[in-house]
Amino acid sequence: MIFSNNMPYEDGVIEPLMGAYYATSTYKDIMFNYFREENEEIFHNLLPEDEEVENLVLKTTNYVTVKHSPEFASSKNA
Repeated sequence: MIFSNNMPYEDGVIEPLMGAYYATSTYKDIMFNYFREENEEIFHNLLPEDEEVENLVLKTTNYVTVKHSPEFASSKNA
């Protein structure tokens, strides 16, 4: 389950009350977690794309057919 209260993120608090959240079920309880945007600086640490690795991952996961789709290209865009 994913939900948002359409409020700005609230960082630095133990129990955030604003932002986007998701819940996962367990046998006894529901665990709530929250999303936070990554710091833009993280993208500077990424290695350049490696087509051989990409092809290996797509082949291993049986998703070679998505390689040239617009959605795949969009998903790879940082």
